[in-house]
Amino acid sequence: MAKKEQPASPEFKRVKLYYETFSTESGKAVLKDLRNSFYDAQSYVPGDPYATAFSEGCRSVVLGILNALKQSQHPELFEESLDEYSE
Repeated sequence: MAKKEQPASPEFKRVKLYYETFSTESGKAVLKDLRNSFYDAQSYVPGDPYATAFSEGCRSVVLGILNALKQSQHPELFEESLDEYSE
């Protein structure tokens, strides 16, 4: 079982900021755009390992955001409807 972060910890504050940003309607729209552009898109570029690596780097940023949101105080807002953020 994962350890719950204390409210004063830097990790708790970081996750709280992500939650506050992406739980708004604007934040949800931005997250949807990021998912469509970089997360749900194919990252493999045939014959070009550098482009593939670049695409995977972009994808990892969105994955980091999603992971922070899953750690938030109300992850159910994002876990139930992660598909809502993609087209």
